[in-house]
Amino acid sequence: MRQRAIGPTVLALLIWMSLLTACGNDTPQAQVSSTPTPAPSYSPPPPAPEVGSCHDLTYQQATAATQNSDPIPCTKPHTSRTFATGTLDQLRDGHLLAVDSKAAQRNLTTTCTDRMAQFLGARTPELQLTQFKAIWFTPSFAQADDGSNWFRCDLVALKRDGELMRLPSAPKGILGRAGDSPYATCGAGTPGSADFKKVACAVAHQWRATKAIEIPAKTRYLDPAQTQSADASCKDVAAGAAGSNLKFRWVFTWPTKQQWHSGVRAGICWLPA
Repeated sequence: MRQRAIGPTVLALLIWMSLLTACGNDTPQAQVSSTPTPAPSYSPPPPAPEVGSCHDLTYQQATAATQNSDPIPCTKPHTSRTFATGTLDQLRDGHLLAVDSKAAQRNLTTTCTDRMAQFLGARTPELQLTQFKAIWFTPSFAQADDGSNWFRCDLVALKRDGELMRLPSAPKGILGRAGDSPYATCGAGTPGSADFKKVACAVAHQWRATKAIEIPAKTRYLDPAQTQSADASCKDVAAGAAGSNLKFRWVFTWPTKQQWHSGVRAGICWLPA
């Protein structure tokens, strides 16, 4: 039998296929890495603030929602002292509240104000007679995302609007001690007038906040009948202070609308300094 010769066309096809195979064999293969993927790093949230720590804050820092200044020794001049800390109550009807929500802030207003009264040795209405104020701080959004849920209540004292005073070295129980205090509330100008300003009694003043007159909780703000009743109570205070002097002055003022909405239910009886 005759063998069939391979023609030029078939030979060319075989050569092309061999070249294709050779090229395919030269293709580099992907290498599988044996190095394990590192686990994501975890940084624990910063520790909660400590009760008793002191800070030298500016007014702007004191009115901010968050604050990250380092504490300083309380033996050094300072304007802020942490008197209470705790865990934020962020649950309402099964929902988690943001740290800056109105509900969370209202709760902090009540909590820190009540705890400040206990710390200073006074009833809550009597805080109207002092320039000591409670401020509070919460974690930043980044800290909250990392799991921080603390709150911090600090004591500050207003010398005048926009300016803080240096705090005393031992403020705990200070309102329960006898004697005049430079941190008491006094007034520059006539109470109730447009130019009247509350100041610390350490500053030049003409009037002094003498008594906190409590207002029933369900009273309508600026209620005329309650105003008349409170004014009569203030007059009695003035008469007692005047003794045998038949000429005396007094002024009763309501809390500001902002104070009223935050829960303050006591006005101030002012007498001349």
